[in-house]
Amino acid sequence: FPVRESPPPPSQAAKRSAASRVLRSREVSEIMNERKSRSAATSLHEIAWNQRYNELVEYKRLNGDCLVPQTYKPNKKLGYWVMQQRRQYRLQSDGKRSSLDGRVGAKRKQLLDEIGFVWRATRTARRLCLPLNNEDNEREEFKCDISSSSDFEGYMVERSNELSDDEKRRIWLK
Repeated sequence: FPVRESPPPPSQAAKRSAASRVLRSREVSEIMNERKSRSAATSLHEIAWNQRYNELVEYKRLNGDCLVPQTYKPNKKLGYWVMQQRRQYRLQSDGKRSSLDGRVGAKRKQLLDEIGFVWRATRTARRLCLPLNNEDNEREEFKCDISSSSDFEGYMVERSNELSDDEKRRIWLK
């Protein structure tokens, strides 16, 4: 049998090239795994979004509107979700990145529009207001309707000279 000569040892450049191929192969593998996990997360996100949407449809069937309070006791997640949809809408309106951007976001927005979703809800909760004085020249608390934050801020500016710091603090915190 003829004796074969062993091949010459690989050069440093060849070693680096082989190592770089292995590294690139690992990088590709990591990128693919990352995409798979992102895809799984996206589908979980999609499942959660669809679940909240269906809960909102049921809420509308029962209540006649989509005005879910943020602190909706029977379903706190729904109240929070509705708040987040409005936040995403504001971001989009301000030209910032939003989950309502793109094809999926446009479809979600369309679904919400179709059921009469209110994108900009005004505050209708009652705030604590204080009259100047009653007949006995003492301050008394009563409820008044202030339908938006700008109305409330106007009220506070109007009354700022008449109220003590403690009264102002108490009103803001209510």
